[in-house]
Amino acid sequence: MTKQTKVLLSIVGVLAVVALVLASTNSGMFQGRTRRIIQSTPPVGIGTIFINDNITKADFYRLVAIELRNDNGNNNTDPLSNHKDCFLDTKGIPDEGYICYMASKGYVPNYTPATGNFNPSSSINRAEAMQIFWNAYHEIKDPVVIQSNPKLAYNDISGNKYYTYIHESASVGIITSPTPFNNDSFLPDIPLTNGRAQEMIKNLMNVVK
Repeated sequence: MTKQTKVLLSIVGVLAVVALVLASTNSGMFQGRTRRIIQSTPPVGIGTIFINDNITKADFYRLVAIELRNDNGNNNTDPLSNHKDCFLDTKGIPDEGYICYMASKGYVPNYTPATGNFNPSSSINRAEAMQIFWNAYHEIKDPVVIQSNPKLAYNDISGNKYYTYIHESASVGIITSPTPFNNDSFLPDIPLTNGRAQEMIKNLMNVVK
């Protein structure tokens, strides 16, 4: 083997080592970047709540039911297993107990036991939600003395059939956004989002303390 050949082999060996090191480093960097991307992405799965997504009826009724049951002590005296078979399309779903509990308490309009569908995966609009919030307020804080605020001025609820529920919910502070004092729009017919639902549930429990 000539001296020139030995030098070339040495160079090739060095280059091979460098290539392996770079490959390993880049792989680690890529994996680290991938891990950071995955870790920074909200997990997708059961129970994941996306603030700006529309809340489903099942989720909404469950969240309100949890607060009501915590407040009145029914978690201990009235197990959810007592509440089932209230709708044709809720039998066996995870939230059946909460939905049927709410139905038994009169929170589902036009409810006839064991008949019809609840449509648990559909959305609930903001006006419809106010009826449920207002009824919950009455249940917790009964008897209620209403002191409607004459300065309330949503510009899009005067002809809405849920006007009273919206107006009174705003009066006691269940609705805080959009502000009810600037002639803003309430947008009663758009679906309620997860974020707004949680905000209003928190407001509800604060005003009944």
